[in-house]
Amino acid sequence: MQRSLNTPIIIENKSGAGTNIAADSVARAAPNGYTLMYADNGLLMFNEHLYKNMPVNPAKDLTYIGLISSFPLTIVANPKFAPNTPEEFITYIKNNPGKLNYGSPGVGSPHHLSMEILKQNQDLDIVHVPYRGSAPAMIDLISGEIPFMFVSIGSVLPVLDKLKVIAIAADERSPLLPNVPTLKEAGIVGVEASPVQGIVGPAGIPENITAKLNSALNEALASPKFVKRINEGYGSQ
Repeated sequence: MQRSLNTPIIIENKSGAGTNIAADSVARAAPNGYTLMYADNGLLMFNEHLYKNMPVNPAKDLTYIGLISSFPLTIVANPKFAPNTPEEFITYIKNNPGKLNYGSPGVGSPHHLSMEILKQNQDLDIVHVPYRGSAPAMIDLISGEIPFMFVSIGSVLPVLDKLKVIAIAADERSPLLPNVPTLKEAGIVGVEASPVQGIVGPAGIPENITAKLNSALNEALASPKFVKRINEGYGSQ
């Protein structure tokens, strides 16, 4: 986008409250197209159901610039965890109610909520162990402190020799993991987990500026270098 707009882009990390702090800052900015945010499901879909006092109404307080990608989640387990297929996974959990836990990068993350959807869908009794980010959760998954969790394809590819992938929560198999079955293949429907990412700005950005930003974003997305990086690094679609 920098190249298309001929303008340097400065990245400022504002963490906390499931991206609500960053979103509030962006919503309060001048609607001139110079303040944007890299947003995901948390802001766009989940947070209004998780927080009592949302500082931002995504539908009213933001301008949507464009979608970047979606990335399917996979059920990944420590190699010592007995199940190897989605069918075995569900059966094993049902035979051990309340005895198993799973990790996630944090409360309200797509990984957490996707597993909760699977719990409801299959009537499973498992305990959530939230972490502060993906890195510590992955460390404990590899060490065996937690037996399984939802992980993005991009996060699991570098450690395939240390973990096993049981299933992918998508409509079809991924070309990056062609031997991994979908949950749907095991008869589990309604648990498609593909978090989305996009660019937003404050409400009121003029249409001509929004169109210019969208054009710059689409030009960046069409770059072979970017496509290769996001597909291989994140398993994005």
